Amino acid sequence: MRTDMLNFASVVSTLFVIFLSRQEFLVSGQDVTNCNADLQAYRQPSTISSTNYPGNYPNNINCVIHIQSVEGTVIELNFSTFDLEESPSCQKDALVVYDGYDGGMRLLQHSCGSDFVWPHYPSKVVSTGNQITMKFVTDGNVTLGGFSATYRAVDPRPYIFVVANPGDSKLRAIYRHSARNFRISPKNLQYPLSVDYDPLSGFVFFTDKDAKNIGRINIYSLQTEIIHSKNIEYPFGLRVDVISRLLYWTDTDLGTVSVSDLDGNYRLTIIKNGLDKPGSIVTEPHEGYIYFTDRGSPGKILKAEADGTNLQILFSIQNSHPQGLAIDLQGRILYWVDPLTDRLGTISTDGSNTGSMGLHRGIDPFAIVIDNDAMFITDITRGSITIYERTFREASIAIAFVGVDDYRGLTLRPLYDFGEENDYACSSSPCSEICLPKPTWNFTCKKVLPEFRKACPADILSRGEDGVNVTWEEPIVTSPQGYNITQTQTHFSGQYFHLGAYQVNYNFEDALGNKVSCDFLVVVIGPSGIFCPNDIFVIVEEGATFGEVTWYEPINSMGELATISSHSPGQLFPLGQTLVTYIFDNSAVCNFTVTVVEDHEDTEVFANCPDSILKWVAPEQTSTRVTWNEIQLANPAYQISMETEVSGNEFYVGIETVSVLAVGPLQRRAWCNFTVTVKIDNIAPDIFGCPNTITRVASVGSTSVVVTWVEPSVSDNSGSVYWESKPEEPGSTFSVGITELTYVASDGYGNKATCSFSIIISEADGGNTGPGETDARQGNSVVISLLISILVLVFIFCLVLFVILRYKRSRRAPPRNGTPPPAYEPWTLPLHGPITAPGGRVTFISGGTVNFQAPRQVEDTSGFVNSEAMGAMGPPPPYKEKETLSE
Repeated sequence: MRTDMLNFASVVSTLFVIFLSRQEFLVSGQDVTNCNADLQAYRQPSTISSTNYPGNYPNNINCVIHIQSVEGTVIELNFSTFDLEESPSCQKDALVVYDGYDGGMRLLQHSCGSDFVWPHYPSKVVSTGNQITMKFVTDGNVTLGGFSATYRAVDPRPYIFVVANPGDSKLRAIYRHSARNFRISPKNLQYPLSVDYDPLSGFVFFTDKDAKNIGRINIYSLQTEIIHSKNIEYPFGLRVDVISRLLYWTDTDLGTVSVSDLDGNYRLTIIKNGLDKPGSIVTEPHEGYIYFTDRGSPGKILKAEADGTNLQILFSIQNSHPQGLAIDLQGRILYWVDPLTDRLGTISTDGSNTGSMGLHRGIDPFAIVIDNDAMFITDITRGSITIYERTFREASIAIAFVGVDDYRGLTLRPLYDFGEENDYACSSSPCSEICLPKPTWNFTCKKVLPEFRKACPADILSRGEDGVNVTWEEPIVTSPQGYNITQTQTHFSGQYFHLGAYQVNYNFEDALGNKVSCDFLVVVIGPSGIFCPNDIFVIVEEGATFGEVTWYEPINSMGELATISSHSPGQLFPLGQTLVTYIFDNSAVCNFTVTVVEDHEDTEVFANCPDSILKWVAPEQTSTRVTWNEIQLANPAYQISMETEVSGNEFYVGIETVSVLAVGPLQRRAWCNFTVTVKIDNIAPDIFGCPNTITRVASVGSTSVVVTWVEPSVSDNSGSVYWESKPEEPGSTFSVGITELTYVASDGYGNKATCSFSIIISEADGGNTGPGETDARQGNSVVISLLISILVLVFIFCLVLFVILRYKRSRRAPPRNGTPPPAYEPWTLPLHGPITAPGGRVTFISGGTVNFQAPRQVEDTSGFVNSEAMGAMGPPPPYKEKETLSE
C-alpha cells in the first residue's frame, strides 16, 4: 500500500474523510445509500467500510462522508483492513482523509495499496476538532477488497513542547495551546543541547554537551538516569523513534550516527565514516529511513536507511551551516534552518523540489519542529520560540520567558500515548538483541552485545577443612563490533574460599557501554559434609504480615540436598523470628533463623533534610546558584533514587520545592522536601551608631591628637553584609585641621549605605589651621614658639625698665605739700600720620597738614589734669619741676 499519513492532532475542528464513489458505504452494518452521508460519532465505536465489503468495491466511484462529534471532542479513526489498487502517488484508487469540513480542510492521509503493507503505516488517524471528512475514489480498472474502520469521539490529547535551555542548565515543557509550562531539572545537567520526548513512557531524552553524555528524565517521577556516557565527545542531534522504540543520535566530533533502545541497551554505531560534523537527526519510521544534517564544508542534508546503510547526500551547498531539521511525514518534506545564512530550506525526502527563504532579520535559529500549518523555530538571540506559518510568513514570537536567553533543542509531542497504534516492522521480529527497520517494512537484526567465546562456568562444589583453593576456566568474550572489552569480577580462579557459599560474578563491557555478565555459585563444605546458610534478616513494608525469603539450600559432601526441611526458599515467613531446619540421611542437621521485621513509617530515613532556603539577588538578576549540605541517609536499607534539584543548581526568582526520594526495601519510599525562595534585594543596609563630629584641641607645642570613637555597626535584610571601605581605625593620630571619615557598607547585591563624620583638631591657642597646611604648620610652630619666647623676654625687660624709671622719678619729685601738679594746655593729635615736631607742622598720609601748638602747663586747683585737655593721651606723667615737653 502507498500512503501519505500523519498521526497527530490538528488545530481545526473538523476531520473530513473522502472515499470517492457514487455507490454506498456500510456504516455499523447498515447500508448508507447516500454516498455523501453525514454521520455522528459517539463515545462507543461505530464501524464504517467500503461498498460491498468484505467483497470487492465497484469501479468509478466518488464518495464523500462527513463525520461529526460533539464540541470539545475529536474523532479517532482506526483501520483494521485496507486493500486498494496500488499506483504511483495513488492516482487510481485512493482513500483521502481530511481534518475539517468544507473550507480550510487539511490533508491527513492519502492512501492506496494492499493490506499486506498496511500495518507498516499508522493504523490510527485523529482529528484535532470535532469533524472529519473521508473521500474514496476508484477508477475503471482493478477492484479489490476495500477497507474497514471504526470511528469514535474521544477527548483531545494535549501536546507539549520540550525545549533545552543551556542558559539555566534545565529543560522546560510548554503546552502547545496554553501558557502552562513547567521546568524539568535532570540531576547534574550541565549544557543541554538537544531533546526529544517519548509520550508512551513519559521520558524526556537529552544530550549534555559539556558532560558528554545522553540521559533521560521521567516527567512524572522526575527520575533521572544517564543511559550513555562512554565514547561520546559532542552529542548533538537526538531523535526518539516512538514507533520502533529506538533512540538515534549524532556525535559531531566523532562524525558518527548511533542507535540503541530507549533503555540505553544494545548500542550500535551505524555510521562511522563519510561524515564531517553531523548535526540534527529525524526518523521516518514507517518508511525505514533516517535523515540528518552535516554542518561541515560544504553543508549537507543526508539520508540513510534506519540501519545506517545506503548513505546518500540529498542536498549540498557551500557557505552554509544546516542545523535544525524537521520532517513533514504527511508531505514527505524536510525542513532545516541555517544560522550561518539565517535561512530556512526545504527538500523532498527523495531529494527533489528544493527551496529556501530568508528568516526574520536578526533571528539566530537553532531547532525547528512542524505542527499542522505552522513551523516553530528556537531563536537563541531573542530567547524565544518563533512561529512561522507554513506559507513562510512569520506570525509572532510564540513563547518567550523573561531571563531566558538560550533556547536550543526543541521537540513537539503528544503529552501521553497508550501505544495502540505502535505496530511496526520489528514488533514480531525474531531478533534476540536489536531490530532496526528497513524500507518497504523490512527489518534487520543486529548483534551488538559482547559474545562469549568461552562459556560461563557451572556452579562449583568443593571440600576442605577450613577452606580450599577453587579453580575454574575463565570465561572469554569478544565484541561483534570490534571494540575492546573491559572485564571486572568479584572473585578469581585459584582464589582461597572459606567454608560457605559464594556468588561469583563477571561483568564484560565494550567501549560503547554494551554489557554482558556471567554468574555462578562456589560452595565450600567442611568435614561435617554440610553447607548451611547463615541467619537471614528481611525488612517488609509497613502493614505487611509476611515476607518472601530465599536462600541457597544446604547440601552435603556428596552434593546432595537434605531429605527433610521445615521450610523452602521463596516461602512466605511471618513477622518475627522463625527457625529453619534441614535434616540429611546421615542425621546431619542444618539450622538457621529467618527474621522478618516491619519497616515502620516513623523510621528515620534521612540523617539530615535541609530547612527552607532564602536567597537574595540584585535587581538586575533573575536567578542565582543555591547550595546546601549534602543530604545523608540514616537508614542503610535506603538509597537516594531521585532529586528534583541538586545543590549548586540555578534557581529563578520565586519559590520552588526541592524533593529528594529515597527508596528502601520492597520499594518503600521516603521523601525529603524543602523550599528554595529567591527574592530581589533592593534594600540598602542599615548602619547604627554613626559618630557625630569630634572636636579636639592639641596640646601646647603639639600639632596632632590621638582620637578614639565607637565604630558603627551594620545589618542587612539579606543576612549578608560587609564593610566595603573603612577609614582610619579608632585610636589613630590626627593632625591639626579637619579630617573627613566615611564608612561604606554593601550587601553584595548593589545596595550600599554610608556613614560620614568629621574630626576637627585645633591648636592650643584656639587657632585653626586649614586643611592642606600640615607641612606649613610643622614649620610655623617652631617660629611661633621662638617669637613667643622673645616677646616674653622683651616684656620682662620692659617691665624691669619701667620699674627702674618710676623709681628714679619718684626720687626727683619734691614734696607736693598739698600743691596740685601743673596742668597742660589742650592740644590736638592727628588721627593719622607721623608728628614732625612739637609746635610744628603735622603731615598726614593723605597729604594734608595741620598746625598745632605745644601744650602748656595749666594749673588746676583740683589737683587733676583737665580730661578735655588730655584727650586720648591718658594721665600725665608725674610732675617734675622745670620739665618741658621736649624732654
